[in-house]
Amino acid sequence: MAAPSTSTAPSSSTDVHDHGFQGVDLFRHCRLLRGLGNAMVLLVLALVACNYYVTVCFGWRERMAQEVAWDAALATYHVLVAMLVWCYLACAVADAGTVPNGWRPVEDVAAAMRAIERGEFDRADHARPRYCRKCEAWKPERAHHCSVCNQCVLRMDHHCVWIANCVGVYNTKAFLLFMAYTAAACLVSGAMLVPKFVRSLSGTVEEEDPVEIALVLFVFILDAAFAISILGFLVMHVGLVVKNITTIEMYEKIRTTPWRYDKGKRKNFEEVFGRKKRYWMLPLYDREDKEKLVGYMLEMDKRPLLGSLPYHPQDV
Repeated sequence: MAAPSTSTAPSSSTDVHDHGFQGVDLFRHCRLLRGLGNAMVLLVLALVACNYYVTVCFGWRERMAQEVAWDAALATYHVLVAMLVWCYLACAVADAGTVPNGWRPVEDVAAAMRAIERGEFDRADHARPRYCRKCEAWKPERAHHCSVCNQCVLRMDHHCVWIANCVGVYNTKAFLLFMAYTAAACLVSGAMLVPKFVRSLSGTVEEEDPVEIALVLFVFILDAAFAISILGFLVMHVGLVVKNITTIEMYEKIRTTPWRYDKGKRKNFEEVFGRKKRYWMLPLYDREDKEKLVGYMLEMDKRPLLGSLPYHPQDV
């Protein structure tokens, strides 16, 4: 049976993010961010290029007597930059987690719709059938509608302006790795620029190019700012991962206790990073891990929610 038409769609209480604001689209102004998407991607890549140029071209001159350590730092920096660019493109370009067309939580969607309209489901029950009026389609458990991307995203965490994309089931791992590699690259870059930065502050660089000095100061301060802020953000997100909570769920007004998705720290971590250790530091998934993850996201709703509705449980 096809998804019901808009004439049978539930009230706005089942709409975006399930916050229950009647007839109000809290995120309509976020659509303006769509036009900034390409600009933000170019800005990030430009900052990476600037950091790379200053660190390699100017930081390299500070080798002095510590050539071995400096060469090791430079090699490490190159690896980190390559990995952060790879992870950035992976989470910016990849599909965050589009809900498959025609997906439905139960066979008898008409009965589910009537039950929703009669208010038969507890809003604290995350397993209740949910219908998105924006997409005019059913959305799985933990999926949310993004007003910027204009689609529902599986296990949506948040929409990130820096990657011009949502962070969802497919790219959460790449997003976390991007932050980790970026923070590490900033720390290495900052360490390589410390001697020149100190001399700039001490006023002993009169004979050097003022543009070079300005660039070193700019990149060093940028390194410090990004390293501190990203590390804090990363710690927060890792804490959410080991508890199997998304950013949206963290701020939800209605939460179930104990948390229904918490499987233990190890399994929670593997749900995002996969079970194969060789892929943990790469923005890639083993085929089996990815199929199992997506299958779990789509099948977790199929339980006996309505006594009269048929369902098809599946072990995952």
